[in-house]
Amino acid sequence: TNTTNTTNTTNATDDTRLDLSGSCTPTSDNTECLEASKEAEAMARTLAVMAVRTASVAYPTGDKSFQVMQAFPGAFKAEEADPFLMCDEFGPKVSAGKEKDPNRFPVGWHPHAGQDVVTYLIKGTGRHADSLGNRDTFSAPGMQWMSTGSGVEHAEGGGSPKGEENHGFQIWVNVPASEKLRGHPRYGTIPSKKMPVVTFEGGHARVLAGPYLGAQGPFATVQPIQMFDVTLEPGATFKHELPAEFDNCLLYAYNGSAVLPGGRVLAARDVARFDASDPERRLLALTAADALLASGDDGSDGSLAVTAAAGGAAPNDDDQAPGMAGGVSFMLFAGKRLNEPIVWRGPFVTNTNEQLQKLYLDIRHGKFPPKRVQWDYRNYNGQDK
Repeated sequence: TNTTNTTNTTNATDDTRLDLSGSCTPTSDNTECLEASKEAEAMARTLAVMAVRTASVAYPTGDKSFQVMQAFPGAFKAEEADPFLMCDEFGPKVSAGKEKDPNRFPVGWHPHAGQDVVTYLIKGTGRHADSLGNRDTFSAPGMQWMSTGSGVEHAEGGGSPKGEENHGFQIWVNVPASEKLRGHPRYGTIPSKKMPVVTFEGGHARVLAGPYLGAQGPFATVQPIQMFDVTLEPGATFKHELPAEFDNCLLYAYNGSAVLPGGRVLAARDVARFDASDPERRLLALTAADALLASGDDGSDGSLAVTAAAGGAAPNDDDQAPGMAGGVSFMLFAGKRLNEPIVWRGPFVTNTNEQLQKLYLDIRHGKFPPKRVQWDYRNYNGQDK
């Protein structure tokens, strides 16, 4: 880990400054020393980088025509990303056309239990139906989320007109054992006009979950988290103080590129994990740069100070802020680790094999989902909510 020498300067005279080692030395300007001291203190509070890895290709439905880039568990397994289970980026891909049959979905009916799920669209039109009787479409940037409770069935996709691009994420967050597979499922749809956005000089953040600068993300997970979609222009700065109770933080760059101190590169589709366990190091600080960068190696430790690169090996420059020639767009994930057993198979995440086996038996015997509407929710007949 890179460290900064914070030599005591009690006896320094008024004409001192901070040299490269962090010590005040006799010069003509004490103001420069004070400013440098503040900078050194800030660096000592920044999160340390644990590793940078590249997302992998995955086929979540088993259909080779539906490919995603998987940040986790592709780059970081679930035990490392805890409490986050999965982050799949899909697209950008041009839609072949809107589905006309109300009972057909590109991603057909399937179950979920043991996790909270959000489908977040940067571009396109979302479409969803579930066993609670919900049927909704929503415009991008927007999202649809579920806290699965005792279990749900849902289907999705087919909402974008022909020629419209689809680009977004599906993200799963784990649920504590004390709440897993219990309670009534919860659901929400957030269209673009209701998506919380915090703007700042040189960029903006869409707040998906948790609090940020007075905004509250609408994704109501059981386990407290923060989840932001942040876009920075070259030269802009993003700073975020992690809540004291959080001990894990990950960042996925999906557009543009970035660099860490010492020249390490964070390219598009790279994932960085930070050490958020130190109560004295809570600051996430990102500053934009002006150079196009290629992917770097996986890593050594170091203090986090990410710089966004202009130009960008971006899959879609339109995802970035208006007027940007480059910069970086990234998803930020922060939360408190559960440190509980993870038994995961397909759409089910449990703590034990017995829980998993019971879910599959319930499906086989028609007992899943246990809480559902009384009508045939798979066939649209106007009774939906």
